[in-house]
Amino acid sequence: MSKKGKNTIGATTLLYMNSMIENIYQACTCCYDNTKSLNYMQKKEYIKKRVDAGHISALEHGRFAVMFKNVQGYKKEMLELSTMEPATDLTFESIFNSNDSVDLYVIGNMRFFKYFVNYISPDMYEQNIFVRRIVNLLMANVPKELFGPEINAYGFINSRDFCDVEPFISNDMITNPRNGLHYCSVKDRAIGMDTTNKDVIKSITLGIDNDSLDNLMLSNIPTYIIYKIIPVTVVFRHASRTCTHEIVRHRNAITQESQRYVSAENATFTVPIENYDKGKKVNVTLFGSTVSCTLDELATQLLNIYPQLRNQGLEKQEARGFLPSNVNCQRLYMTFTLEQLFRFIKLRTDKAAQYEIRMYANAIKDTIENITAINSDIAAEFYGC
Repeated sequence: MSKKGKNTIGATTLLYMNSMIENIYQACTCCYDNTKSLNYMQKKEYIKKRVDAGHISALEHGRFAVMFKNVQGYKKEMLELSTMEPATDLTFESIFNSNDSVDLYVIGNMRFFKYFVNYISPDMYEQNIFVRRIVNLLMANVPKELFGPEINAYGFINSRDFCDVEPFISNDMITNPRNGLHYCSVKDRAIGMDTTNKDVIKSITLGIDNDSLDNLMLSNIPTYIIYKIIPVTVVFRHASRTCTHEIVRHRNAITQESQRYVSAENATFTVPIENYDKGKKVNVTLFGSTVSCTLDELATQLLNIYPQLRNQGLEKQEARGFLPSNVNCQRLYMTFTLEQLFRFIKLRTDKAAQYEIRMYANAIKDTIENITAINSDIAAEFYGC
């Protein structure tokens, strides 16, 4: 225990970061339907181009958490940190210890930490020990490509101050191309729903750093804070645009295939009815003529409008306006925290939830229960799932 009145910090620890370049790049690929297999250095350059152009939402798939252990004193500095404008979007948690010290946790995605680094002033950096230590941890662990061409608005922090490669990245990972999410546990699961193309399988891929979760659960860190730290990335494949509109309402890190840049000429469709009779016909009147067709046949005809318009000169971003809302999106990446994921599961597995999103939510629930040792009692207590 420190002497009375003396300001001390027991330790400053990088509590968690995911594989940022790998996962941010992977999310970036879905926007333009990029299927290139690149190595680590090439992925960094790809991300740099996106960030330099101002397309920074994909940075939200990177996760970073810092712990200041046994902080005594520094009350003014802690208050300044949590209320300064550059830290607006970061999450702060404080745990009071029996020796009157505080454990301070600073948590956020890389978009928020980029903003923090971009806009802290020299005075903030010099006068606040927490600011300096957070910036130093970022410099040592996060590649400069994630911060943009002007790393700091005041010019006192430069790109050369940041690392070139994340410390845990091996030489093999640097030189060899690889695709897919980079978490220690990654699982695929099919969704039992039909589309208009029987070769298109609805599915999810779920990634989580299960080892990091297990290690944190063995520590003295409160479980509710751990659930705010650990990310879970879910890739939704071939969800209808109706369904993705519901998914994005959860406002987590989102990267979705663009209808502006990706052609929908081979798009598929999901009939939004549970256990519908595929042979049953409906009557539809178009331009004064009534036809009798199945819902699958109707969907095929609606999808066929898009290529006809494209062939007559409409741009992709114009022709997309005539697509039906249940046209399928090839990929949507969403990175939740465990806390956010539990809330998603609670809401979207409810029997009142729309059929398609309920199918995806149930698949997520089953998958994460199979790959991680989540404390189900605490999950039920805090999040009702």
